[in-house]
Amino acid sequence: NINITNNIISGNTIAGIALIGVENNTITSNRIGTDRTGTISVPNNQGIYISSASHDNTIGGTAENMRNILSGNTNAAIVVESSGSRNNIVSGNYIGTDITGTNPLSNHYGIIVMTNANANRIGGTTPAERNIISANTEIGIYIESADSNVVCGNYIGTDVTGTQTFAFEGTDSLIQANGVEINTTGKCNIIGGHTPEERNIISGNRVYGCIYYGNCHHNNICGNYIGTDASGEIALPNATGICVDGSSHQNIMENNVLS
Repeated sequence: NINITNNIISGNTIAGIALIGVENNTITSNRIGTDRTGTISVPNNQGIYISSASHDNTIGGTAENMRNILSGNTNAAIVVESSGSRNNIVSGNYIGTDITGTNPLSNHYGIIVMTNANANRIGGTTPAERNIISANTEIGIYIESADSNVVCGNYIGTDVTGTQTFAFEGTDSLIQANGVEINTTGKCNIIGGHTPEERNIISGNRVYGCIYYGNCHHNNICGNYIGTDASGEIALPNATGICVDGSSHQNIMENNVLS
């Protein structure tokens, strides 16, 4: 039951923070992968690494002053992996942007959930729980061989206002390649939900907003705005909204705005 708070955790060769076989810890108000100003990258390899049946840990929180800046890391901002790593919550963080939420400060990946890390939650149903997961050069959220995770209420590809996206400097090429990818037999994961509060904005990604791949099945992308800004009225395009590939089957796509 440790609270890791108000630190600059940067420049480490493996991970900024590793939670290994632990539970009920909180990580709040840190700058993980940046300098003290939250505007310059001082990379860890991984920002936060959660493994070995670590469960019921919280990264961020339900208030603005609990936000972590998880940006500028060489590999991923957050990795959650292994059986029993469940019921972890990631909410209210900036992942791939600077402290303002309006400038890119890229990780390679935003969040990776893999290898039977089931029933974790990314985001929430209040604005304070919203993660900004944008400007990561590969994928915003990647779920592989993991089940029953929920991704809701986030901006994935946009800035903090939900009206702008991020391009490589001096070009029109968008930084974040895919918004959300579910791969390698991942099943029963939910991206969005049936209420407006659960909606993700998945827009401004260079390739796919969402992709089902690798024989994944029974996942649901529901109620999201995919290709518009947060108002649902102005274009903020991905190249493709949703792609289904690689023998994926019996997935659900319902009640989204794909425009």
